[in-house]
Amino acid sequence: QALEKVLQQYVVSQTLTVSQAITVIQDLLFNTSNRLYDLKLVLKPVRPSAAVDKMLASRQQSTRIEGMEILEELLNREPTVKYLRLQWVDYTATVRARILPLKSALELFTQGKGVSVTKAVLGLLQNDAMAAGVRSVGQYQLYPAFSSLCLGRPGHAMIQCEFKDDEGEPVPTCPRTLLRTTVERAQAEGIDFLVGFEVEVVFLYSGREGTELEQGAPRVLSGQAWSVARALHDDKMMELLESIMENLERSQIGIQQFHAESAPGQYEFVMDPLAPLAAVDSFICAKDIIMSTASKLGMRATLVPKSSPTAAGTGLHVHVSMTPPEKHRHFLAGLLKCLEGILAITYPNVASYERVGDSTWSGGTWLAWGTQNRETPIRYISGSRYEIKCMDGLTNPYLALSAILGAGLRGMLDEEPLHHQDCQDDPALMNEDERKALGITRQIPRSIKEALDCFRESSTLWNVLGDAVMKNYLAVKEAENDMMLQGMQTEERRQWLIDRY
Repeated sequence: QALEKVLQQYVVSQTLTVSQAITVIQDLLFNTSNRLYDLKLVLKPVRPSAAVDKMLASRQQSTRIEGMEILEELLNREPTVKYLRLQWVDYTATVRARILPLKSALELFTQGKGVSVTKAVLGLLQNDAMAAGVRSVGQYQLYPAFSSLCLGRPGHAMIQCEFKDDEGEPVPTCPRTLLRTTVERAQAEGIDFLVGFEVEVVFLYSGREGTELEQGAPRVLSGQAWSVARALHDDKMMELLESIMENLERSQIGIQQFHAESAPGQYEFVMDPLAPLAAVDSFICAKDIIMSTASKLGMRATLVPKSSPTAAGTGLHVHVSMTPPEKHRHFLAGLLKCLEGILAITYPNVASYERVGDSTWSGGTWLAWGTQNRETPIRYISGSRYEIKCMDGLTNPYLALSAILGAGLRGMLDEEPLHHQDCQDDPALMNEDERKALGITRQIPRSIKEALDCFRESSTLWNVLGDAVMKNYLAVKEAENDMMLQGMQTEERRQWLIDRY
């Protein structure tokens, strides 16, 4: 009995496997006597009892990664899935991935293990160079968040992930972990958020009759404007749009509507509102589906803010509402207080500021808000719902929402007073006295350098995002700006970004 108890403890603590424990018993109680007394007996192993089977099942259940039943349900529903793509979004908004064959993934996840990735992973630039202070020594473990599971290309499923250290502790610079903890902090105060993305995309392709936007640019649809039915008359474009919608539906990503936008080949997809983490996870998957579907049909999809210097820009607008709604004006006040610094995340690239302008439907350049005003960075819609227009597709959406929700939450908890009045005109068309009467006295940063200076100087953002994220973001964006983008000519940079975003 003593031996049985000791061996059970060793198995439960994973010091020994069940087969190793059985071998110990065989050696002690059978093999030793058989050799000592030269009995020449043949061992006839007995199948482990139901109790042992139950213990094994319990042990497997306790070690496997939480939420794995979501994966099992998907595999039962979609038996053609052969590969799992473990994804994360780095500080340059580059989506990176490790692809695991299904068998390998199941073995890892059942044992509660992640995938080892270099610690430099969150300090890399687009060309894999490291930002200042980042080192190639050490490793993190990449763990799947199964709630984000989504079908990708045929035979593939995508899972967004979070990083932990070798001791199983969350990595403070992990973007998805940051958003999760921001949401949890709000929920601890009894506040829930709902988020929905409006995804603007430009589709580029060559080899057809059409008008070039400029010398050397890819050929795209011409004669297009906002919501015009004419933009639905091109068979190849409609094949693409319908294929995208079919693939999104297959992946259970909800789209409320889509329509033509102002630039040639530009369309907007309005996504269902979801809880913040689910909204971002779905957006990452939707973007991949849109881009891969376009590629399959010989096109290229891009979210670059200005894919052509002469056409309308491309944004990524986000709608936010909150429950309970009573303090939504304090949310707005907290957001406006930090907005200049937040733009370092939502307008994160030199190219972002090519889109920024007044009276162009992009949200304008004045720090303001207005009810149903599309020429202010923040549009108030109704109830507790706001649209943040000052964001584009080069942002890391986990970091962006962490900053937006974090600043708004701080305003709610502090009952931040709202100094800006409801603006019911285009601020750029108002005179100085008219703007001043509404509390509109400042313009938003007009370059990434100005935005990063505001970001660095915001004590609220240091509190909301934490030192690790702030320092890492500054290091990466300054390295990206200094080492790569500032040295490029405008058209060279445009093509470089289209190739990546």
